[in-house]
Amino acid sequence: MDYTAIFACQSGFRTERSTADAVWTHKWLAAKTLSEKVEIVITGIDMSATFDTINRQSLLNILKGIVMEDEVRLIRFLISETTKIIGASDNKSFLDNIGTPQGDSLSPVLFIIYLENALKDVRKYVPSAQSRFENEPPMEIAYADDMDFIGLKQVNVNDIQRALQNHQLYVNNDKTDVTCYSTIWC
Repeated sequence: MDYTAIFACQSGFRTERSTADAVWTHKWLAAKTLSEKVEIVITGIDMSATFDTINRQSLLNILKGIVMEDEVRLIRFLISETTKIIGASDNKSFLDNIGTPQGDSLSPVLFIIYLENALKDVRKYVPSAQSRFENEPPMEIAYADDMDFIGLKQVNVNDIQRALQNHQLYVNNDKTDVTCYSTIWC
């Protein structure tokens, strides 16, 4: 399997990519709507506590298909028996057995790999999140845990939620929005 596409739509956690890439893509889509006289609907979702909800065993299983056995073993060691501290003044800590530790350079990469695996299910079960053509990449804009699904109609957010919940990822409904680019009112 070719995993180079994992990072294709992701602007967060990539070198030489930023929020400006996502903003530029939105501006380009708006201009394309005018020049091509088509309507484009963007369904934007934001996920809640994504680093904190990742199933570590699922992540390790995904990694087995990508990296060598020694690397999986090393990552297992790095993410096992981690602790979280509550409150800077109390320094109360507890053992944490889900999610990826934050604050290091590996965690964002692990998150993107885990998210891409979950997005495969979203694309399978949410027809409007699929590409129109067989060899075309999915129509998505991603920045960290923010995802914009681009299509000719609005993506059903409930279907996205169900697909992501199978991977212990949760959509923040308060931050879900729909944007329509059109030469007429959507």
